Amino acid sequence: MQAFLVMSQEQIIKRHQGAFKQFGHHPNALLWSGVKIQYLRFEQLAKIGIQAGDSLLDVGCGFADLYFYLKQQGVPTHYQGIDIVEEFSAKASALYPTAKLSTNDIFSLNPAKNSIDYVMLSGALNYVLNDAENNAKKTIEKMFATCRKGIAFNLLDSDDQWSNSRNDLQTYHKQEVVSWIEKITPNYQLIDNYLDNDFTLLAWKK
Repeated sequence: MQAFLVMSQEQIIKRHQGAFKQFGHHPNALLWSGVKIQYLRFEQLAKIGIQAGDSLLDVGCGFADLYFYLKQQGVPTHYQGIDIVEEFSAKASALYPTAKLSTNDIFSLNPAKNSIDYVMLSGALNYVLNDAENNAKKTIEKMFATCRKGIAFNLLDSDDQWSNSRNDLQTYHKQEVVSWIEKITPNYQLIDNYLDNDFTLLAWKK
C-alpha cells in the first residue's frame, strides 16, 4: 500500500520558499513544470467567461501570473490574489503594483458572500494534506459562496497513472468532484481534454 507524504501548511510554505530561492520568479518555484503548461491551465479557467473590468479573487495566486495572463489576453481585471507563501505575495506586489495581494488563504481572508465576480484556483489543492478531500470540498464551497458570477478551478486527475503513482500529489476522482458541484449549482462544465493528468471545473451562479 502506498504511503502518502502528508504535509502541513508550514511544510508546504518551506518547500516553496526553498524553490523560490533556487528558481526565483519562475513556474518551477510554484512546482509547475513550465509556462506553457501553466498557461494551458489558465486558458481553461478563463472559459468561465470573465470579462474586462470584472473582479477576480485568485486563490493560491503564486506570483499573480493569472493576472498577467488575463491582461495579455485583453482581459484586465480588478484582481485580488492571495497565497500562503509571503515571498510570493511580496514578489507579485513588486511585479504588479496595481493588483491587490496579500498573504492569506480563503478562510483567513474570509471574503463576504457574493462579493467578487469570479473566484479562481489553479494548482493550490495538489498537496497531500490530512483530510485533503474534505479541505478541497470546503474550499470550493467557500469559493462559490464568495462569487457573484462563478468559479473556476483545476485538480489533478486520479485516472492518470503518473499522478496517481506520486505519493506527494493529491489526486481527485472527477465524478466525485462533480457530485460536490451538483449540490451547489446545476450550472457547471467539466473540461478534461487538455492534459492527461488534469481537469478543470467551471461553475456558475446563474
